Order: sequence, then structure tokens, then C-alpha cells
Amino acid sequence: MEKAAPGVLKYFQSDLFLKRYAIYFSGSMIVAVLNYLFHPVLGRLLAPSDFGDVQALISLIAQAGVIFTAFSIVVVNITANLEDRVERDAIIGELQKIALYVVAVAVLAVLLFLSPLGEFLNFSTPYLLLGLVVMLPLTSLVTFRNAYLQGSGRFWELSVGGIISSGGRLVLAAGLILLGMNVFGVIAGLVMAQAALLIYLFFTTRQTLHLNVRTNIHILEK
Repeated sequence: MEKAAPGVLKYFQSDLFLKRYAIYFSGSMIVAVLNYLFHPVLGRLLAPSDFGDVQALISLIAQAGVIFTAFSIVVVNITANLEDRVERDAIIGELQKIALYVVAVAVLAVLLFLSPLGEFLNFSTPYLLLGLVVMLPLTSLVTFRNAYLQGSGRFWELSVGGIISSGGRLVLAAGLILLGMNVFGVIAGLVMAQAALLIYLFFTTRQTLHLNVRTNIHILEK
């Protein structure tokens, strides 16, 4: 038994899949705990009506994320299976453009129907929907770089990003509530945490993934 343990440990250390899975699993567990804490902590700090507004807004953001999930799956597959970096970046860049066009339409629709949507969703003020307007483009940009890390097997960076996002929104939202900003403090905390994640992802992937507004799929025809 004593000889078997070092053998198992050595096998674990040499198996790339197990190492990556362990890193991703550990990071996911930390993120899950932070996400779980977010709701009871805010429930203690906010009035019931304010907490209801926050939950409704987070639900809207989560439902919008379904669209980004579809893009994410495609990007993971492209990153994992396409060896040509120029072709990979061109395709991912074009997909990101499409996602941003969809986001632009959604943002415009929310801004045009801000008051009716606020009344329909029973928000205390329709201006809370401005949080959704800001979060949509940030989430879109985050989705593509997160998916790239996942497809590349860079689970350590992916896990760190998840902790930055979940931990950041918990600490920032709670701190801004304590400063008296209430619901708008939560929205500001969500936006700042997502912005911090985007900055981290940009610097993490800046040397290996090149996406910009000029990326065009037609460069592959040359």
C-alpha cells in the first residue's frame, strides 16, 4: 500500500488531463461557493423590495447569457480543433462581431422601451435596466476570451478569472451597499467585477489571441 500511493501520485502528476481536470474542478468549487454566498449576503444587507429588484435583474442577465453560451460552445470547439492561428482568430473575431451586433440590437430595444419594461417587470425604477445595458456588451466580450481559454486547456487562468468575477461582485456589491448605494451599489459592483474580469482576460490572452474590430473572415480567401 505504501508503494502504491507514490505510484498513483506519480501517475496523477504525469497525466495532463487529470491535472487540468483537478485545477478546473477546484476553481469551479471556489466559484460555486462565492456565487452561493452572494445571494444570502445581499439578502441580509438589502430590504426585501430591493433584493427582489436585484434578483430580477440577475435573472435577466442570466437569461441573456443563454445566447452567449451558444457562441461559447462554438468557440471552444474552434479553439480546440483548429491549428491555424490566423484562421482561428479570424473566425472567432467574426463570431464576436455577430454577437456584438446582436447585443447592440438588444441594448437599443431596452433603451427604447426602458419605462414600459421597468413597469412590466415591477422594478422600483426603470433605470435599474441600465445595468443590463452595460452588462450585455461586457459579457459578450468576456464570453469569447473565456471560451478561448477553455478550448486551449488553460484551466488555471480560467479558474482565476472565475474567482475574480465571483469574488469581485460579492465584495464590491456588499461594500457599496454598506456605503449606502443599495440596489445601484449592487449594479455597480456587478459591472465593475465584470470589467475587472475582462481586463484580466485581455492581458492573459493578448499574446495568443488577436481579436479586433478589423478582423474579417475574408482574409482567409487570400
